[in-house]
Amino acid sequence: MIDIYSSAEKYSPSEIVAKAKALTEKYTALIHPLNVLTFLYILNDEAYEGRLLQMGEHLWSSRSTIFSDPMLVKYFGAIRPVTQITKGISVTEILNQQQFGFIWAEVLQVHEKFNEALTVLHDLDATQTVAIALADLQLSLKDYDSALETTNEITNEDDATVILLSLRGIAFREKSLLDASLECYHQALSQKKRSKEVLHRARFERSFTYQKMGKTELAKKDLELILVDDPTNREVIEQISALR
Repeated sequence: MIDIYSSAEKYSPSEIVAKAKALTEKYTALIHPLNVLTFLYILNDEAYEGRLLQMGEHLWSSRSTIFSDPMLVKYFGAIRPVTQITKGISVTEILNQQQFGFIWAEVLQVHEKFNEALTVLHDLDATQTVAIALADLQLSLKDYDSALETTNEITNEDDATVILLSLRGIAFREKSLLDASLECYHQALSQKKRSKEVLHRARFERSFTYQKMGKTELAKKDLELILVDDPTNREVIEQISALR
């Protein structure tokens, strides 16, 4: 770990794999932390796609043992991988069992193993971030009733609840309950002190509800208000062009 994180040299995933293998053969007590590090370093390397899934399954099934390993607990407190849960919300926590669960669930979704990802999220400690990840995945699966259940009784308290309200608005919209969808976005946008990114997400999603209601000008207004803060947002620009 000192070599990897303190050295000025940037190691490739294959070099990390080789270093971890050599160290594991020499120091078997390091197997758990080295396996977790290896997993992190091959996340975005297509050459290790098959191995990534195998390692992830092993690490997750053995998570209680692995993440209570004394070496891992002692040294991994400084490792804080960033994991995007949905647009506008990311988690940056120490690399513990919960954080690894978010990473593993994202990997499973990338590989279209959606039911397995749902199981992982249900196994995590219940938090607002887990609720966001669940609702986002439920929407991807078009399980709108479950998304509504996950986002039930949400009030605008912080950035996370703004996102939950926005996801709830999507679920209502896809069920053609458009007034209910608009009410979610009204609540999501009621507090201007939230971060611009989550407010933009709410406006962007509300524009689709307005479109479905045939209110094109209101949809364009929401999109143009995003451009005031983010004038180069290609997704928004393309959506405005599509409305013309």
